Amino acid sequence: WFGNGTGDGSTEFSALPAGGRFDDGFFSDEWGSALFWAASESGNVAYGIYLGYLEKAARFFKNEKDYAFSVRCVKD
Repeated sequence: WFGNGTGDGSTEFSALPAGGRFDDGFFSDEWGSALFWAASESGNVAYGIYLGYLEKAARFFKNEKDYAFSVRCVKD
C-alpha cells in the first residue's frame, strides 16, 4: 500500500488500508493495515482478519466489540 502499491492480486481479494479505532476513540494505522470483522462472535468478543503492510499472510484475531474495524458484505 505504501508508495501506491496495490498488491500482486494473487488472492483475488482487494482491500484498502483503513486501520481501526480503539476503544478509547483513537484511530491507528490508517495507511498500514486493514482489519475486518467476521460474522463470528461470543459474548463481548468478535473475530476478524488482519491484513498488514509488512505481512505476507492474513492473521486472524479476536477483540472486544467496542473497537471499530471495517466490514465487508458479500452477496450470495
